[in-house]
Amino acid sequence: MECEKCGKQVDESFNLCPYCGETIEKQLTCNNCGAVIKKDYSFCPRCGNQFIVPKPTPKNDSSSILQLSISEDKRIYQSFVIKILIDIIILVLTLGCAILIYLNLSQPTNTVSALDFIGGDITPTPTRTRDKNDGFLPLIFLLFCVSIFITFTVFLIIHIQNALKTRKSIREKEETLKKIKSQ
Repeated sequence: MECEKCGKQVDESFNLCPYCGETIEKQLTCNNCGAVIKKDYSFCPRCGNQFIVPKPTPKNDSSSILQLSISEDKRIYQSFVIKILIDIIILVLTLGCAILIYLNLSQPTNTVSALDFIGGDITPTPTRTRDKNDGFLPLIFLLFCVSIFITFTVFLIIHIQNALKTRKSIREKEETLKKIKSQ
């Protein structure tokens, strides 16, 4: 049998050419008369037997599979980067809200609060006395902001770890692909 790529003679039992590494396609024979046929024939030229030849499938060599894996890992890496950016935005917003609420809680009632200043009204509010429930609702919001901040800090850490693992995997696969292509 002859290799289609390099033209050298190879044993019929080989799956790969020992000279160039090309996949050896087995010769097809007619199941009626045993004649050697080409893969694109629909009928045997010797006996006229009709047969169905399977269509060739694209080669699934290791480099093309590795390239698909690398592109999938890059897509996953990009999704982690987007998640990291979203986590950072949420952390900044939550921290800002918590600071504003804390500043509002720590202000006496007759001064300008941080929330008044942000809203554009910088005139002092009329003096009034605080009762025991004045700080309860802002305190609940402050605790809520802190819990969101902690939760998204954990998410940020997890997303950074996963992004680093994915990036390491991409580098390793790219090095392997370079080795395969250099052979």
